[in-house]
Amino acid sequence: MMTKAIIIGLTAAVLIAGCATDEVIPERFEPDASYREYLRAMTELGMKDSRIGAAWAAAGEPESASPVRAATPFEERRFLDPREPQALFYLVEGVRGHRLDVHIDGPADAGYFVDVFRLPEEYRPAAAGGAQDEPHPWAEGLHEEAASAGGVQHGSSHVYFEPRRHRYYLVRIQPRVLEGGEFTIQIIADAALAWPVPGTDHTAIWSPFGAPRDGGVRVHHGVDIFAPRHTPLVSISEESYVRQVGQRDRGGNVVSMIDRKRDLLLYYAHLEDQEVELQGQTIPAGTEIGTMGNTGNAITTPPHLHIGIYEGSWGRPVDPWYFLVALDTEPEAPAAAPVELGEYVRVAAAGSRLYAYPGQSSSIIPSPAVTDGRGDGLPPAAFPQREIAYGEVRRDGLSPDTVLQLVGIMHSYAKVLAPDGIRGYLPLSAVASLEGDNAGFTLDDNTTLFERIGGSVVPVAVAAQGSRLRDLGSYENYRLVQTEDGVTGWLH
Repeated sequence: MMTKAIIIGLTAAVLIAGCATDEVIPERFEPDASYREYLRAMTELGMKDSRIGAAWAAAGEPESASPVRAATPFEERRFLDPREPQALFYLVEGVRGHRLDVHIDGPADAGYFVDVFRLPEEYRPAAAGGAQDEPHPWAEGLHEEAASAGGVQHGSSHVYFEPRRHRYYLVRIQPRVLEGGEFTIQIIADAALAWPVPGTDHTAIWSPFGAPRDGGVRVHHGVDIFAPRHTPLVSISEESYVRQVGQRDRGGNVVSMIDRKRDLLLYYAHLEDQEVELQGQTIPAGTEIGTMGNTGNAITTPPHLHIGIYEGSWGRPVDPWYFLVALDTEPEAPAAAPVELGEYVRVAAAGSRLYAYPGQSSSIIPSPAVTDGRGDGLPPAAFPQREIAYGEVRRDGLSPDTVLQLVGIMHSYAKVLAPDGIRGYLPLSAVASLEGDNAGFTLDDNTTLFERIGGSVVPVAVAAQGSRLRDLGSYENYRLVQTEDGVTGWLH
């Protein structure tokens, strides 16, 4: 118990790093050294060289991660056994224009760390079979810390940030040594900016970014949102100021604003009326800045708003679609479990397969744009992946009555841990509780029952010759049994 007290009592100094250039990150979520400080303190106390300390450090290394693919909106319940050092890793796609929010609801009496790592911009997991089927960029050290919850967390915590580039991220959640319990993890993506035309949605965008203009001489540097004349138009950024209110040949009545937080220029064109006047005026999101019209070169078209987004001040044009189009942010809740997380279940369906992760669908609505701001075609990697195929098969042909530990639930799938350490998912309908009309048998000799199979096995009881054991199920050449006084253990 002294070891546990020392480890749990470690404190992590928070060293705020410089602001990352590849994400828009609130200051409190900038990367810090809390996790590394915890490891350093373990080393100084001589704990990192212990069996449990070394196992904890190894579990948290991104280089050894086999992450679960997470399609947003994502939710999973997970049980982490305090006796076994573990870390959760999730691989999630980040799209420029979105905000990613990682929310964890953990035990109030357990400390844990939350860190996010960015992967190389060119990395894309395989369309089928997922990242398990190809080299891991994080295994080669090609990952950088992007965001952190900052220090040891207890109970509920979250990290949010906005990718400045389309890339994948690795999320790590790890309790401190000898701590754990049940966690609920949500990963949510949504548009980073508000929608500019109240009462409409993305179906009102009739002309996308990159569409040809003037017979192909130029391309469209924005999207056109159609609505009746005089429909109010509102500001979309929580931190913007008015840069210009005026007239332009093509844009007619225009309003341009600077988004300070993201260093973007927001350009509204073809307005009927302009409701802001003071240049330099700071306006919150939702403020009316004008009304729908068709001024400028839109005089021959129905009223619509042309909205453009540019890097800096009239720098590179960016497709506004992902910044504006709201997503479904309500994940499918995990289904009811047949037992408490951490308890044993048995396979109820013959031939069940154990997958690295289940197939999933993202709520991302792909932009209809097929070219960039120069008119060049977009490569396949530029489009977000809406469908995630099942991960690799970890175990095939599981027979009925195979015993597994239920350690998590993702919508209608059970996350299970096999006695030999293999982890994976199978349909929740394919597992059942151990309760039922289990057969029993009488021992011919004194027999030792063990807590688990393999590794550092711990005896839990010695069943005497002639005693009656209840047969709960099997795994390979082992059987899970229960004594007459309720002790459960494995025998060979």
